[in-house]
Amino acid sequence: MNFNPSTTSGLRKVRLATANSSGRMDLVTAAGADNGMNWFINAGQRMLDDMLGINKATNKYIVEMPAGGQVISMNHCKAVQEVWTGVEGAYNRLIKRSSKELRETYGDNSVTLLGSPVPGNINIAYDRSICGSPSYYALLINALTPEQNKFPFTGKNTSHKDAIGLIYGDHYTSISVLLVPATDTALTVTIVGQFYSPDLVNDIDKSFWTEVYPHLLVEATCYQIESSLRNSEGMKDKMIAINMQLAGIDKQMALEESVDITALEG
Repeated sequence: MNFNPSTTSGLRKVRLATANSSGRMDLVTAAGADNGMNWFINAGQRMLDDMLGINKATNKYIVEMPAGGQVISMNHCKAVQEVWTGVEGAYNRLIKRSSKELRETYGDNSVTLLGSPVPGNINIAYDRSICGSPSYYALLINALTPEQNKFPFTGKNTSHKDAIGLIYGDHYTSISVLLVPATDTALTVTIVGQFYSPDLVNDIDKSFWTEVYPHLLVEATCYQIESSLRNSEGMKDKMIAINMQLAGIDKQMALEESVDITALEG
């Protein structure tokens, strides 16, 4: 029994094509519904995301930040590349600093209003009483240890003095960005970064891979199936096919990025 993937699209199209290619009809039902195949498809898609940083993976995460705001948390971000803030079209690119550097400069114990800095004793969250136009950003540690993360907290525990940016519970796919100083007015924050493709759950779900390179996603899914079977030869064969196709995409991307790029004259 073979399916006809050309009659459908998105996740269902890839699932049917993979069933045909791999011969694993046990991973789909007789009607072509999921019976375990979606797991391998999403694993294959994540592998492709990690193997190649495509232009379509570069996205904007836009937040309307209220006055006094300082932390932004987002999911499925691979890497933050730029952070911009602006009001009514006037945008400013923030400078990246380490959280340690900003902590030592803007920590509660290091501001004049609270006395002289005490080296090695900067143990309170960043001071939100010092507001202005954000100039810097840093990636925050937003997770507690596994032991403390099991505490039955509801939201943020305000009794913690060093809790800024912490996410209690399901923090595993999130990244938190700190703006310094805290904004003194409502503004738009735009984060440019590399993001993973969306999880494919429903038959009509789509991603860059399902729409532009479905055949490559089929190969990557088959690779994951071979891996689960501990078939090293099958894995090698699939990886050769994947790398050959990725090499072509990589050359295309390099060409796009190199065409007509010149320095702006001041």
